[in-house]
Amino acid sequence: MKTAYAFKDLNKTAQNKAIRQAILDYNETNASWGDEMNGGFVPPKTRDKRTLEEFRNDLLNSKEINLYTSDGKLIYAQDGVFNENVDIPKGGFKFPNLSYKDSKSDKQYQVKIDSNGNAVIKFGRTGKTLREMKKSFANDYEAIEYAYGKYQEKIKGGYTAGAKFDSKRRASKRNRGENKSEFRIMKGKPLNNKTAERFRPQMDKKTKQMKEPKDMVDNYWISEKVDGFRAIWTGKEFRSKQGNVFNAPPSWLARMPKDIQLDGELWLGRGNFEEGSSIIRKKNWDSVEDQEREWDRLTYVIFDSPSINKNDVGFTNTVEALNDILRGIDVGKTSEPKEIMGYETIDNSYGSVEQFNYRPYLVQVGKEFSTREEAEAYIENDDSYMDFEYPGDVGKKTMIEPDVIIVNANTEFGMNDPKPYRVFAEVSVEPDKPLLKRKVNSNIIVAPQIELEDIDEVNELRDLVVKQNGEGLMMRKKNSPFEPTNEAGTKRSSSLFKVKPRFTDEGLVVGYEEGLGQREGAVGSLIVKSTIKDGSKATWKLASGLTQADIANPPEKNTVVEYSFDGKTKRGIPRHGVFVRRRPDLDPRAYARRQSVVRKFNGQPYSLFQRTGKANNLNKNNAQTVAKRIRSMGLNARVVPFQRNNRPVYSVYVGRRKY
Repeated sequence: MKTAYAFKDLNKTAQNKAIRQAILDYNETNASWGDEMNGGFVPPKTRDKRTLEEFRNDLLNSKEINLYTSDGKLIYAQDGVFNENVDIPKGGFKFPNLSYKDSKSDKQYQVKIDSNGNAVIKFGRTGKTLREMKKSFANDYEAIEYAYGKYQEKIKGGYTAGAKFDSKRRASKRNRGENKSEFRIMKGKPLNNKTAERFRPQMDKKTKQMKEPKDMVDNYWISEKVDGFRAIWTGKEFRSKQGNVFNAPPSWLARMPKDIQLDGELWLGRGNFEEGSSIIRKKNWDSVEDQEREWDRLTYVIFDSPSINKNDVGFTNTVEALNDILRGIDVGKTSEPKEIMGYETIDNSYGSVEQFNYRPYLVQVGKEFSTREEAEAYIENDDSYMDFEYPGDVGKKTMIEPDVIIVNANTEFGMNDPKPYRVFAEVSVEPDKPLLKRKVNSNIIVAPQIELEDIDEVNELRDLVVKQNGEGLMMRKKNSPFEPTNEAGTKRSSSLFKVKPRFTDEGLVVGYEEGLGQREGAVGSLIVKSTIKDGSKATWKLASGLTQADIANPPEKNTVVEYSFDGKTKRGIPRHGVFVRRRPDLDPRAYARRQSVVRKFNGQPYSLFQRTGKANNLNKNNAQTVAKRIRSMGLNARVVPFQRNNRPVYSVYVGRRKY
């Protein structure tokens, strides 16, 4: 039985043979070809001036079903005609076996046409018995067309043929279809050692004197980087960055401000990205009540508004305008209160300032008044509130300033009070430091902003936020406009910085994934195995950080690599991993096995090593002898190698009982 190949799956030599055969076939069926001119073949009648490369590209892009042997001979064309010169049983051939491997799957897929003209498909997990599906057709042409269609479907889904790659990278969502979004988000640069230099004094190379920093931290607002799901409010609906509409419940659509664009994230709280994402992306709900209940757990955190922040408005004025807008709408009350970094909101007898959408640190002073005139008369007497101090642990000093407003509580708070008029004044605060656990009770908020003085304070605060299960910080220049990214999504604004920690770890290379675009036919990602939370191993893909040299000569399978990342999923998979370097100094066998957990024997932690005082650093023979003794007692034992002072040493780990 011969193996069938599409033209693009042939090597270059076989492709050239297939092209020349196609030219000969044209010569026999149409007209004699003229002399070869500049690498092109010029038939007298059609004057086809394609070069061999152009001919090859046409065949690569052809949607017709044409199958070839490995040496470039045509087996089958879409018109249903078999090549009689190829030694192949009628209706009997198979396609190359396909495989797919990623962090969750290791699968096989096989397609063939049997001697009876049936399309036979086998599929399942690698190493397991494959399931088989057989389908009959009226003729061989239909069978081949069906089988080839299934083969191409899997190729497009990331399956690969041959041993070089374990899978093929799928096109990103942005590239799978048309980007339906008319709105482009604003992207920030990472604050790393290089970009942070702009905030530090620099040595003048000529004068050898220290110069002022190029930029000052107090020119920026600092906010927490929430790990939510990016959502653009168009004025009518929520959309993703790619323009896909989120299925928001009616109460949310009614609550949001109309005819204004907002950029923000739908957020379920620190460390809950995956659960929040599942709520937001879910399309089919059992009932509207279920949908409302789940969405009411979320909070929409607004970052900016391209509708407002344009021309010379600036980010500071935009934040104030957004808070004023929220003051006039029902922001809802989340069923799952959250914590966020920001200055404390001061509670009064009618609820928190945030809940009623006022600017921070508004607090009621004095008594209630039946008419507005009485409230204004109270304001005219400065002594009635000038020295009022509000008790609270907000910062170094908490006092009332003479900047006051009059509020009709019946209108603003929905009350029914015969004395509805109240006086509110701003509280002046000089905080020691922002609070890490500011309460969030609303479904809609503007991201709280704070001020810091130097970059070291920023890094210290970042670490404190991360310890509270936060993702990091954002720095936004106070007078900056909204700067959308370009169509490709690669442009990043120099007025917005992401302040996130980076961690490093090692993992074992167990496979390769073929890339897309410029990496077509080359390594696009390394498939890496590393330890996750429960001590077991999991595989995932590492693509960022690979240089052209790494792509041309990737780390060999079963070797150790070092990578950096900025966090982990709940399962323990690294997020935003970046390849750092190869680690030939580390023994791959130590990374290939599950980290054994010390088991108990007769109620006590059991390890013959620990009990004899020879727990580690044995030679291989001694370790195997100890392991054999442990197995004879009905327990499993493994000999695990390690590196110590550049020499291999061995330890025994005790596993479950054998029986």
